[in-house]
Amino acid sequence: MWSRLREIFNTFAKFGLTHILNNFGFRVSKRTHTGTLEDFREGRLLKEALEELGPVFIKLGQFLSLRKDLLSESWRIPLMDLQDQSKPQPFGEVIKTLQQEFNRPHQQWLSDLDPIPLGAASLGQVHQATLATGHKVAIKVKNVKKESMEKDLEVLLFLSKQAEKRSQMAAKFRLVEVIQEFSESLRQELDYKKEGEEMGRLRRNLTGETLTIPHPFMEWTTEHCLTMEYIEGNKLTTAYINHLDQETKKEMAHALSTYHFQQIFIHGHFHADLHPGNLLYHPKNDQVNIIDFGSIGDLSPSVHSTLKRILLSLYHQDSYQLAKVISDFPREGDLNFSRLHNDMDRWLKRYIDLPVQQLSLGEMFYELFELVATYQFEIPSAMFGVGQSLLKLEYTIQILDPDLNLEEVIQPIGEKLVAGEMRNSSLQKDVMSWGFDVRRMFLRSPQHFHSIINKVDEGSLQLKFGLKPEEKHLKRMEKLVNRVVLSVIMLAFSLMISSIFVGLTLSDGISSTHIERLGISMAVVVTTLLCVVIGNMWWRRS
Repeated sequence: MWSRLREIFNTFAKFGLTHILNNFGFRVSKRTHTGTLEDFREGRLLKEALEELGPVFIKLGQFLSLRKDLLSESWRIPLMDLQDQSKPQPFGEVIKTLQQEFNRPHQQWLSDLDPIPLGAASLGQVHQATLATGHKVAIKVKNVKKESMEKDLEVLLFLSKQAEKRSQMAAKFRLVEVIQEFSESLRQELDYKKEGEEMGRLRRNLTGETLTIPHPFMEWTTEHCLTMEYIEGNKLTTAYINHLDQETKKEMAHALSTYHFQQIFIHGHFHADLHPGNLLYHPKNDQVNIIDFGSIGDLSPSVHSTLKRILLSLYHQDSYQLAKVISDFPREGDLNFSRLHNDMDRWLKRYIDLPVQQLSLGEMFYELFELVATYQFEIPSAMFGVGQSLLKLEYTIQILDPDLNLEEVIQPIGEKLVAGEMRNSSLQKDVMSWGFDVRRMFLRSPQHFHSIINKVDEGSLQLKFGLKPEEKHLKRMEKLVNRVVLSVIMLAFSLMISSIFVGLTLSDGISSTHIERLGISMAVVVTTLLCVVIGNMWWRRS
């Protein structure tokens, strides 16, 4: 680790960037920041330093280039160049990896393997080939060692922890959390087998004809090699986009934003890296092909439900409901709900008053999370992932169609969510599930009530305290306990009967006559049991 740390510090010194380390508490130079006029030039130097430090730091630069909450535009723009091609590894290494992964010469299952890669990134490169079955494929081969990557991630985590101890700036940026989030996303990108599985899953959720996802060939896919359908297309570089007509760019922007919002708010599973480098356009088919599925967002049911409620609050422009959703986040201490509501109202009105063309959902979500953080709520990290994915999408949309009307995109999704809420299908399932639980409890209730009645009859039903009360207090306490027991029994039976009848009413195939007979029978049973309990209590009192 120490030799790698020296290498990092020396590289930053080589490019005149030691003041960045100084700002984070590492006193390697007395030089201070020279002002905003040099920010862009220093952003270029940082980009070159990260390239020299290798794949993990290149990915870190890509990660930071899309974090508007961390870096200013003058720093992020130079880092965006890291999305471009990287130097490929020798073709002999590719052949060696293929043979190791499949324990056979590549000629037995591949033909026409092109030695010149279609593209090379910091973690892997893609070659065109043909399977023995005749299918044209693109083969993605990993070109980074997992051991060296883990060592670099360990170094970054160590530096972030030290920085938070030494620097208020690092603590403010929650640098450890940022590095942990980056490390998790990078490890996910390195498992090509999982990436292939994600491709298949997202293909099943895909609707419409504008967007396509390659078919993965899982029988020829491992952790270090991904074989997928070969799809022709042009990468959406700025130069290529400038040659497209305005109508085509508008359709692409609308299709991508609709797809992304549906994946987040309807399915809870989404491509989290929709930057232009991961998109290919086929002009003949008029299709946008999505590639590189190493970064996928997967929302838990609770986080997904919370995000849907947030979107519905925005859809209805209801700041009170938004505050109610936020108040469900875990936190310590008391909450001033009125103050939270006022802050949510001001936040919502500020964005409602903006023209739709100036609306940035990514920035909206990040500002919302920053505001919520001031109340000491614990915000799930998955929500920051959603905000980051929206920022990446908006970068792409800004290139394609900066005047995109997001209201036209969000409204159908909001209407779909509202329709889902109105159907109450989930509520009906919950009631039915509750009814089954109550049924089980009702079937077991005779033995419980028999035990309670025996304890009342034997005089063994009592509350135990550490201090011995006087006799008169014991009698008063016994009367109180008897009343409480009676009240609890009556309440329990009322709840059971109500829930069972609700469940029966929602169930098909049960006539009203049967329900009435069951109700009369239950009423007789309940009355008998209550009479027994009351009689026992009266007898003991006498």
